[in-house]
Amino acid sequence: MQKTSLLKALAVASIAVAAPSIAVAQEGESPFSWGFGAALTTDFISRGITQTDHGIALQGWGEVGLYDFYVNVWASNVDLPPDDIEIDLAVGWRPTLGPVGLDIGYVRYFYPDSGLSLGEIYLKAGADVSERVHIGGAFFIDPDSSATYVEGNASVALPHDFGISGAVGFVDGSTDWTVWNVGAFWTWNDKVTIDVRYWDSTLTPGTCPGIAADSCDARVVGTISFAY
Repeated sequence: MQKTSLLKALAVASIAVAAPSIAVAQEGESPFSWGFGAALTTDFISRGITQTDHGIALQGWGEVGLYDFYVNVWASNVDLPPDDIEIDLAVGWRPTLGPVGLDIGYVRYFYPDSGLSLGEIYLKAGADVSERVHIGGAFFIDPDSSATYVEGNASVALPHDFGISGAVGFVDGSTDWTVWNVGAFWTWNDKVTIDVRYWDSTLTPGTCPGIAADSCDARVVGTISFAY
């Protein structure tokens, strides 16, 4: 597969996942907000396909916001020759509609070594259905190729700052597939999270759009992340 087609297949709004929600400023509070974070993961997997040839990835992000609007930058090492770094830039709006939190925006993925870039429009929604259970969904579309990604996800908070979560997604593009993940996590002081997650998909070595035949293999991935 050509590099451009591969990047379209792999594109994922990592920013939208990594960044915390920005709440509307209450009366007397500053309308400005900011945040940053970093993560170390054993494998950078995007929609069921490794971006690092099943190698370790170091990632970081930063965000500034005004009321419900935000600008976010996210970066990670990758192994997508000739590219060894991915930089994502997103702008968006996070309004609240009753109990539902929305995230509407546009993300652009840059690969400096090859000079390639592509973008997606995204819409995410999430709500707490109880004190411990959260459900959500997401829709991404590449306006240039009309390729789409739809996801449903849920998480359950457990005692002692543990939790479990999972997601199922559907890719509709030059290649169609279903991807899912399930895992457990533990958070310390609302800032540091350790996550262990199993990834799999309906892709096979014969249909995998990755760099190598094993790029779509099922994997258990461990991640430690920090967010402030």
